[in-house]
Amino acid sequence: MYWKKFKSQVSSGTPPSEAHFVLGIDIGNDSSSISFFNANTGQAEVIDISGGYGKPSIPTAMQYIPETKEWVYGEYAVLGEGSANNVQVTGLLDRLGKREYFDVDGRSISVVTLLGMYLKELVAHIYSINPKAEIVGVVAAIPSYLSDEAKAEFLQAFQKAGLEKELIGFVTDRECVLHGYFQGGELGAQNMRPARKPQARKPRASATNGKLLLLDLGARELRGTVFDILALSESSIQLRSTSSLFEGNISANVVNSLIGELFTLFYCDNFGLAAEKISPSARAQLDSFSYQHRDILFQKNIKSKPARLYFNFAYPAFSRTVDEDEVASLIHDIELRMKDFISKLLKNNAHDGSSLQASDIDVVLAYGGGFEMIWARELVKDFFRQSDVLFRKNSKSRVSEGAAVAAARKLSLLPDIDFQLQDLNRVNVDIGIMITQGRRTRFHPLVEQSSFWWQKRPPVHFILGDAVASDHLGLQLFRRNSEGDIDLVDEITLIGLPERPRGATRLSVDISFKNFNFVTCRVKDLGFGEMFPRSEMSAEKSFFI
Repeated sequence: MYWKKFKSQVSSGTPPSEAHFVLGIDIGNDSSSISFFNANTGQAEVIDISGGYGKPSIPTAMQYIPETKEWVYGEYAVLGEGSANNVQVTGLLDRLGKREYFDVDGRSISVVTLLGMYLKELVAHIYSINPKAEIVGVVAAIPSYLSDEAKAEFLQAFQKAGLEKELIGFVTDRECVLHGYFQGGELGAQNMRPARKPQARKPRASATNGKLLLLDLGARELRGTVFDILALSESSIQLRSTSSLFEGNISANVVNSLIGELFTLFYCDNFGLAAEKISPSARAQLDSFSYQHRDILFQKNIKSKPARLYFNFAYPAFSRTVDEDEVASLIHDIELRMKDFISKLLKNNAHDGSSLQASDIDVVLAYGGGFEMIWARELVKDFFRQSDVLFRKNSKSRVSEGAAVAAARKLSLLPDIDFQLQDLNRVNVDIGIMITQGRRTRFHPLVEQSSFWWQKRPPVHFILGDAVASDHLGLQLFRRNSEGDIDLVDEITLIGLPERPRGATRLSVDISFKNFNFVTCRVKDLGFGEMFPRSEMSAEKSFFI
């Protein structure tokens, strides 16, 4: 059913039936989750699509088996042995926006078509709940970093899946988490924070001064965002993100890689092999073994009793015991990186340039598949001892549940909320210089809109179009808004440049931010070949944008 038609029916007083399904979908690079909004309970519920593997999510993976001419999905695509001719497709979200194709049985199939097939398979799980189910609305979560080209292909994938009429729209993953949190189940009636144990805790934050931290430990990176709660009521939520940080060296994939290396070491030690001598078939078996046994290494009872792993796929089969110390050593560096990441995140406070302390954070919402590992949960709880740290047994599902809540609001099944996110982490203008080439003068950006202020940027090298006739030269910096209007921001005076003809002076310009609107620009002379060696000239100036 077209979602606008369903909304019209609800608005006119027609209640939804049990056959009407409002869905929230989270397609991740590593795994995907789907939830529905239960109109009877007023809550979002995750759908278990794992086929009995213990998690409600499934890997975002597809595999084509030429012998049977069929596609398999999720766990079956990861663990299926098949033949060497099988076509394995993973990381679908990362491939969007690049017009990628796969060769399948002599035919080229686009990533858009494959993602459409995956979406159709994912949504089909609702028929296990109700064979007569009718989809009446879908909100899909998307990462904040997804490009416009990738969003366009994602929309095409929904069209391929036959869901274009049901698709209400895309909502960023962090907004989905916030929709779910503020929906009412975890939100106290008057306070931002849910009821917890009263002993030895700081006073609760009010609805207008609380600080909330989102931590997403996904397959590709760890992401963190700090929000100030500006306004909170039944009809309006206003948040201002004051600090944000991404780190690719801390991710579920990094941990998976370490586990794979550990199990490979066990295998090589047992058979006296070098890692490079492992056969392709044994390597594939080791990869599947690592995937299946990851959680065993991080369960609580390993602290009291070592875990015994049985390498039944090997010939002859063997077993290996892993104790707590071995596991702690495995993730020691990752834990240090995560603590350093959180410390940096708190220091990148964009609102006033000051650093936050862990005790300043009132609520920590942790989500993403990586937080299903106990070590990650314990680390965050220990870091934020005075805060409410909220986890779910299946952290991955938090995004899809929030997407289902967002969909319910759009369809008037829940009161719609004026949801405003003010982002102080992204630069809202281009910063650059004017470069003359022939008769044309064009704006050359040094910092681009929507980039994060805290990002490290490599110095930009360029050649002056004018001759240097004196040792005083002004370098003008401009800003360009989203409408294309260009204004002068400031001018840096370069003192000490040697006289040179036109096109013989090469400069290095380095721009860094102290906070979201305070910039420091550094300029150095690089010279130009042997005829015009570099000088000691350098200049620095700070200004507001």
